[in-house]
Amino acid sequence: MVVREGSQFACVCVGDKFTPDYVRNLYRGVERGCQDSFGFTVFVDDATREGVAREVGHLEGVRIEEDRVLKGGPVLRDTGNWYWWAKLNVFRDDLWEPGSMVLYLDLDSVVRRNLDRLMDRQRFHMIGWPRNGNRLGSGVMLVPAGKLSDLFHGFKTPMIDQFPKGDQYYIAREVADIGRFTVSDVCSYKKHWVRRGWRRMGSVHASVVAFHGNPMPHQLPEGDGLRRLWSGGYL
Repeated sequence: MVVREGSQFACVCVGDKFTPDYVRNLYRGVERGCQDSFGFTVFVDDATREGVAREVGHLEGVRIEEDRVLKGGPVLRDTGNWYWWAKLNVFRDDLWEPGSMVLYLDLDSVVRRNLDRLMDRQRFHMIGWPRNGNRLGSGVMLVPAGKLSDLFHGFKTPMIDQFPKGDQYYIAREVADIGRFTVSDVCSYKKHWVRRGWRRMGSVHASVVAFHGNPMPHQLPEGDGLRRLWSGGYL
């Protein structure tokens, strides 16, 4: 079914890296950061479908879609971070009305501020890789619906061996025109929030804090403000 109204968001919950409560918490973050009605699409596999449906299936705007990139292939589960590649579902051309913009968020993203300003642009965007600003990361992407569908249709599972460091390298090779979210849009937990002291200074204006690797949001200390925010509270 093609969605035609409201802001559109998407995430992936496949395999066992994230528990379904991460989907619920991200939904609540989007709800807090979006001014208007919104759609929230979750891509799942056989292992996560039931849990995700239990956590968010009853919530307004939620749509649960079967992963059509990896399809739970048993061979893929021996290739390291295979679940990365399920993000390519966001480039499908059968889910959103052409011309709409879809904001993809990794499940370990923490929404801090308004998300509408991230979506007020008409160009494909990725985030800068946290350890090297010349690289691109796919943890947060703004996708013009349907325009980059060759990324989805052209993907074959053997490509995983060609890009051992992840889907972002495949995307960066195939797409010539890529905008970059600035640090004031999306910041890195490790590089900006912790190492540069912005957690204490309070001067970062980023709408999203992107976690990459460990710690994950649920592993932060009980009293940490970002953990409270991730779990539905406030800083």
